[in-house]
Amino acid sequence: MASEQMFDMVCLGGGVSAGYWAEEVVSLLKSGAEQPGFNRPKLCVVTGYPDGLVPYERSEMSKECLRPENNHSRDWQAWGNKVFPFTSTGNDRERRNARWYRDNGVTVLSSCECYEVDVANATLRLYQPKRLQGDQDSACFCVRHSDLRGPKLDKPEAYGLGSAHYLRDVGDCIKLVKALSTVPSGGGAGGGTGDANTVALVGGGVLCMEVAAAIVTHYPGVRPILLMSGSRLMPDFFNQEMSDFYEEKLKQAGVRLEKNVTAERLWGLEEQGEFDTLGGRRVHFGPAPRGFTECRGVVLRNTEDCLIHVPARSVIIGIGAVPNSELFRGKLEMSEDGGVLVDAQCRTAVQPPSEDGGGGGIDVGSAAPPRPIYAAGDVAAFPLALEGFAPVRHEHIQNARDMAICAARNMVGSSAWGSLVSSAGEAGFQKDYYGGGELPMYQPVPGFSSRFLGLSWRFYGVAEGEVVVLGAAEFRTTRTFGAFWVRKERVVGAFLEGGTIEQQIAVAQVTRLRPKVFSSQLLKGSQLGDFLEDPGSIEASDETDLSQLLMCCRCV
Repeated sequence: MASEQMFDMVCLGGGVSAGYWAEEVVSLLKSGAEQPGFNRPKLCVVTGYPDGLVPYERSEMSKECLRPENNHSRDWQAWGNKVFPFTSTGNDRERRNARWYRDNGVTVLSSCECYEVDVANATLRLYQPKRLQGDQDSACFCVRHSDLRGPKLDKPEAYGLGSAHYLRDVGDCIKLVKALSTVPSGGGAGGGTGDANTVALVGGGVLCMEVAAAIVTHYPGVRPILLMSGSRLMPDFFNQEMSDFYEEKLKQAGVRLEKNVTAERLWGLEEQGEFDTLGGRRVHFGPAPRGFTECRGVVLRNTEDCLIHVPARSVIIGIGAVPNSELFRGKLEMSEDGGVLVDAQCRTAVQPPSEDGGGGGIDVGSAAPPRPIYAAGDVAAFPLALEGFAPVRHEHIQNARDMAICAARNMVGSSAWGSLVSSAGEAGFQKDYYGGGELPMYQPVPGFSSRFLGLSWRFYGVAEGEVVVLGAAEFRTTRTFGAFWVRKERVVGAFLEGGTIEQQIAVAQVTRLRPKVFSSQLLKGSQLGDFLEDPGSIEASDETDLSQLLMCCRCV
């Protein structure tokens, strides 16, 4: 018979959001611990990670955690605890370990899989098996994980030559490190073709760029090849000038780029014969080399609809992220891209019944669950104030951190411990514009960032409109350039490669202010430093507009 445990506040998911949610709730509750009659609430984090592995900063998976010296242990949860920094808002991330959770009254239920969510009763049913209930006012589902479509390999110990990889958690990371550290005993990846050291990366996004850069930095004998579906790097984000810049940096470092190809499937171990390869050559491939475990490469399709076989010792798949929200479909309001809709306080809404099975827009006031349910991180679609409160799902670690903090503040503030909520004065957490209440709201400037090969960039805002690049010609001396997205004469997005702390702060501020740009040509003629110092310098005054109009009239 399944056991039942009762908690006051529960966080479903053990990723980044869970760590920041737990820290914020604990911090808020500590301020009331000395008050008479204070009853400490029971807190819980439900995670599929093994026992002892608590929330950590997952962004390091594609960077420093891929170092070969991290290939030292088969105890992958202990390895994760040693290598990955734990989540924390301060400079003491190493102290947010399993003991911190125990000492602060946060129960971490590990190795649990949630198979059902009872929204009406705020109950989770787990495979462990244990059933959890929210005993007081609210429950929190701060889900940070994203699922990737395709064959997912669940056992991190299945590594080595001929292996396929995703990079979603610490298990995937240690599996990849072990595979990259494996030295081929002889024979090519394709059966005598001399490609024993080729690693194929499927995808041309940030993750694959960072992993490819980490490979050439830490594994000199391994040759990464980036397989991109577009004609250039990140065409939906970079303009041509920016794509050319980062492509050149990758090529100089030793990363091969192949464009206009899409991945069809993994190349099976049993497949042999004569196949087309990159470069147009048709090659005969015999049996797969001994020691290959899952695949012998990847099969692509090019623009001419031809199949291309790419032999590789390992394949890394970095495409197809979708929110892990299946448990809430048909129960909570969902966004078009599969996220859980929330309001500015990170609260969800129950999906109303309808004949076609669909749900309308979110209306927390009339459709809120009996006990408030909150969502944060990759899974949550929040109203973006800068875009007219349109629902946006933002996949970035900073969003996972900040949104979890906002959800924690609202969860505590709307509960029996509401008087303990701290004043909302931090950047990004303004007062609730829905009802004029005192609880914090989530009003971010969305952004994301990346660093590799000695480069480091960050972006804020919306990547829509004409892109104007400033400072690229001086990059050799300044090590900095910027880019700005201009839509309807407003700067709606801002990008900075390198730069000082002051410039990085200024870039975020430009996006929040959305200064008017009278002419993109005027912006193109500006200096990066001057524009960041005075974003309003490109605006034309009304007097100037009027004088120009009068001059034209006289000419006529």
